[in-house]
Amino acid sequence: MSSPISVDEQLRLNRRALRFVAVPFAVLSVGLLLAFGVQGSALWRTIGGMLVGTYLGLLVLNPLWWLGPARWFGVRARMVVAGGGRLRGVRVTRSGMVVVRRAAAFPWGVVAMADAGVGRLRLWGAYAAWLLLQLGCAAVALAVASSVWVTLPALGLIMVVAMLALPLPGVSNAPGWMLFRLPAADASVLPQVTWDDAEASAVRAAALSDLDGCRTALDSAAPDRPFAAVLRCELALNEGRYADAGVLAAEFGPRQPLGLLGSQFAQVLVRATVYLHEEAEAQGSPLPAPGYDIEAAATVVACVPFGPRASDAFALYWHLRGEPKRAAQSVAQARGAAVTPYAAAHIECTAARVAAAAGRHEQAAAALRVARELAPGLARIGVVERLVSRSQGLPVPPTG
Repeated sequence: MSSPISVDEQLRLNRRALRFVAVPFAVLSVGLLLAFGVQGSALWRTIGGMLVGTYLGLLVLNPLWWLGPARWFGVRARMVVAGGGRLRGVRVTRSGMVVVRRAAAFPWGVVAMADAGVGRLRLWGAYAAWLLLQLGCAAVALAVASSVWVTLPALGLIMVVAMLALPLPGVSNAPGWMLFRLPAADASVLPQVTWDDAEASAVRAAALSDLDGCRTALDSAAPDRPFAAVLRCELALNEGRYADAGVLAAEFGPRQPLGLLGSQFAQVLVRATVYLHEEAEAQGSPLPAPGYDIEAAATVVACVPFGPRASDAFALYWHLRGEPKRAAQSVAQARGAAVTPYAAAHIECTAARVAAAAGRHEQAAAALRVARELAPGLARIGVVERLVSRSQGLPVPPTG
């Protein structure tokens, strides 16, 4: 898994792409303000009205579509993420929905995935209908609007649709990719945007920290399903089989086109390599040679600028680079994206390493306590505890 550019260069490209997207929206916003002759105190009323429409689209219409009518097209809501910030708990409802609860009560969202075997046209129809629903609601509001309090939220809703429907790079289940890239995409990428029953069962088991249940579900998954391979990698990392995780990610990663799954395999490569080094360092063994090109893998992760990085891979990368500020920022971002207790526990372990390296020993100890609360059986906690204690000049806890 090689890359012709560095992580820093890729991040600069991402910022340039973000400006390319942000400028048209800024121009559109200013144009709308001028069109309505907004000035003085009316400016705040206009901004407030458009924000109402934005949140109406993001937090009401969008989730309700995926929770309900999208089923007619073979697309189902698989996960509800309630709130923001650190992970506080995960449960699975009787219907099989994973509910992730976070520290803050706001906002919330829905993760929807299509069933394996859903036809391309039917899958595209789910997102086309989503687009028509959002634009239809805005059009009706504009048609019957008798005051600016109806017009402005409708305009905000249209802006939400424009943002969500951007054709961003990389294969994903984002509306922009589904609407504009799915029709011409190669059939080989369809498994990246669908789940079969075994993968859905494995996700539910992982959400409940049931490693045995996750393994059983994955045993029945087709060997060529890429998302099942991602889940097998995560299972291996959680069980301490870091070398196995790296080998599997190296096998599947290069087969994937740029996208969320390719990014996840690249994250596994970074994590597996660093976790192996941690074990050797904690045991006082010779450090193994890097199994994979971490710079190249991190660049693949960075190639998906708006994709979720719900792991500690980027934090580990910056920690290895000796950039504590960026490592701490990546820890904070990952804490707000993790959706399973084991993933969150790994992030806390890395947070402890980053904090200890910066001399913030109380924060390191607190992060390890949180990790134990999240996943008491995670072997990496003991390894990091030894490394943190050694960095403080304290007695090293025994292994086991």
